[in-house]
This record gives sequence, structure tokens and C-alpha cells, in this order.
Amino acid sequence: MSETEKRHCKVCRELKLRVLQGKFPNGRDKKWADETGLLWNGSKCPQCTVQHVREAIRMRRANAK
Repeated sequence: MSETEKRHCKVCRELKLRVLQGKFPNGRDKKWADETGLLWNGSKCPQCTVQHVREAIRMRRANAK
């Protein structure tokens, strides 16, 4: 089950490796991760996903005040 592929991130446009980690509980969708084990979010690499979520939470907290 160690399927790997190189994929361009849709945000940073870098060519990165992703490794198949199994399937989600619905049994259809595949789980892809990078070398460190962080999951890809569609075609968005884990590092860009972390930055996006960090900014979204920062903005949400700023609007709540």
C-alpha cells in the first residue's frame, strides 16, 4: 500500500511528494500524507493548509473581539 506520487501544490506551486496512508472511513476517498505524516487537503500541501488555518483562526478571533 506504499503508493507515492509527486504533486504540485495548488497554493505554493512546489512539486512535493505525497504518500498513500490508507482510506477514510467512507471507504472511497484516499488519505494522502507528506514525509512527516501530515495530511494533504485535496491538492493543497500540509504546510499551506497549516498556514491557511492559522490565518483563518487569527481572523476569526480578531472579529470576535
